[in-house]
Amino acid sequence: MIDNNLILEATQQRVNSYALYSFIKIGAAIKLDDNRIVTGANIEFEDSKLNISALESAIYNLINKGYRAHNIVAIAISSDTKELYNLNTKEKDILNNLNIHNIPLYISNMSDKIVKIIL
Repeated sequence: MIDNNLILEATQQRVNSYALYSFIKIGAAIKLDDNRIVTGANIEFEDSKLNISALESAIYNLINKGYRAHNIVAIAISSDTKELYNLNTKEKDILNNLNIHNIPLYISNMSDKIVKIIL
């Protein structure tokens, strides 16, 4: 079953992106075990090594709110591109280091195509 509310939260979060260089707006939403949702958006800098992905932003947000990886029940990422977003190496490393596995990851694009992956 697709979590349309979580995908909608990620899609709405794109408006908060700071994408002055790529102009690609990406939002992320993470559903927690108490049904709260924390969000994040991509942040770009002139030096791309400093960029923060939407997923990273959402994970930092949930940790700052006192949650931990074991509280995550689902993740959604939404981009304003024709192509579906692919997790980058840093995001995969963060998920692995936090031991985030066996949860659904929903990826959507501006055409409302949705893919569900189990991490």
